[in-house]
Amino acid sequence: MRMIDIRLYEMMVRLISFGRARAERFAATSAGGKLFALLGIKVGELDPHIVEQASSKKAAVQTISTKNAARDRVRELVSTLARTAKLVTAGTPGLEDTFRLSKTRSDQRLVAEARGIVKDATPFGDSIVSQHLPSTFLSDVTSAIDEFQAAIQAHAAAKESRAAATAGIDDRLAAALTIVEQLDTIVANEFASDATALAEWKSARHVSRVSTPYPVRKQHPEPAPVPPPVPQPA
Repeated sequence: MRMIDIRLYEMMVRLISFGRARAERFAATSAGGKLFALLGIKVGELDPHIVEQASSKKAAVQTISTKNAARDRVRELVSTLARTAKLVTAGTPGLEDTFRLSKTRSDQRLVAEARGIVKDATPFGDSIVSQHLPSTFLSDVTSAIDEFQAAIQAHAAAKESRAAATAGIDDRLAAALTIVEQLDTIVANEFASDATALAEWKSARHVSRVSTPYPVRKQHPEPAPVPPPVPQPA
């Protein structure tokens, strides 16, 4: 959650406590009682979205690491395959530019290029592995590509889950803030002659902004010491 969202959440919890402490003034069937109850429901609805947002954020970090490692392995294996395929097909007309892996930064394009190179190299599989490569080399490359694609999908799913959780938090915070604004009027009416209660509401209602550090003051250099006078010869 963003810091401002956390502080809004904390503010709403304080307001709910304010209402509970004065339940005798806000009967369940009264306008204020209904609003406090509804605020409690909306704040409760935030909890699963907060948990999901934190969980999906952690998953996104973990899956990006897995995806990066899988990408590096695909590039390494496919580069070896392309280099070896060029060796065994040297002089074969029409294959001069077949085994070429670009430096694309697109994950999906890399997957497509890698699968294309495996497909084109498969007819020459025996000759390729005879160049001091494992007999399972082509299937190893395919497995690495599959793992990379799975990592791409897992990372995308984690990002989507986080986005959905964030949207859920935003929606419920907006709805809860509307209730709080309505309660401002209700509380002001109920405690019009009770300055202490109004002060407590105002305090609970306050949302501090994210503090920023004071700018670092420019340090002026210490003045150089004045050397003592040198005695002059008489």
